[in-house]
Amino acid sequence: MPGHPDYWIQIVTQPDFLALQQQLLGHLEQIARERDPFWRPRVISMCSNISKPSGATGAVRRFTPFNSGGVPFITTSWMCRGSGRVHRFMAATYDAVPGTRGADDNASGIAVLLALAQHFANNPAPDPIRFAAFDLEEMGYAQCGSAQYARDLGSEPIRLMLSLEMLGYRDRTPGSQQYPLTGLDRLYPKTGDYLALVGNFKALPDLLRISHFMGKQVPTWWIPSGFKGELIPTTRRSDHAAFWDRGDRAIMVTDTADLRNPHYHSAQDQINTLDLDFLTQGCLGLIGALSHL
Repeated sequence: MPGHPDYWIQIVTQPDFLALQQQLLGHLEQIARERDPFWRPRVISMCSNISKPSGATGAVRRFTPFNSGGVPFITTSWMCRGSGRVHRFMAATYDAVPGTRGADDNASGIAVLLALAQHFANNPAPDPIRFAAFDLEEMGYAQCGSAQYARDLGSEPIRLMLSLEMLGYRDRTPGSQQYPLTGLDRLYPKTGDYLALVGNFKALPDLLRISHFMGKQVPTWWIPSGFKGELIPTTRRSDHAAFWDRGDRAIMVTDTADLRNPHYHSAQDQINTLDLDFLTQGCLGLIGALSHL
């Protein structure tokens, strides 16, 4: 009935599953190639100059320059506006480990980022959503584009930051899921067929809410990681860490990377190892969750 909270998920505009899957595959085919920022500049230029989604308004800091080791890099960002004022922020990183195509790490995250931006450009959410594609995540925290971007924000408020970090690998084999700390396997599944939401304590209400709505499309488990990741230090290995350090609510959405994917940081990280149904389900889950935050 209309008064029941689950009713509203039924009236959210959702893209057709197969059409969305083809859109994601098209992005993957463009992006999943060697894109080391120092040795593959033409590919990085292609990724970083991703066109603003049709209908996205007011591109904010479209190209934000920063320097690392005297070499210029950029962050690409744009805004999909809603009626509210406080920004929600979604990001993914587009560089890859040298010698790899990085289909899961992190072409999958960029593909979903682009699909989400296109959806919310055409179907505005209640509040503005900022999207950003970062460089140099593989180079370490001090050099990465997200850390520089977070510093440049100064005191600008962010309602919630979501980092899309590897979203396309699923393994239904029992025992395929590993964990960074002993004992977590007693609390969480031993099969790598879900997406993890890893957040700081401040983001706990959002962890619960996002997990609820994403869970309608794909199995989802939420994991609190302290204030800045101190409970599980390995959870700091992505762009959200810079926003934890800023004191923002921030959540990493991930297939858990090397804790599941045997092709992590190798030449075998290619599109044919990904589960496109799983990737599409995760994207649909994020559309539902973002529509209700």
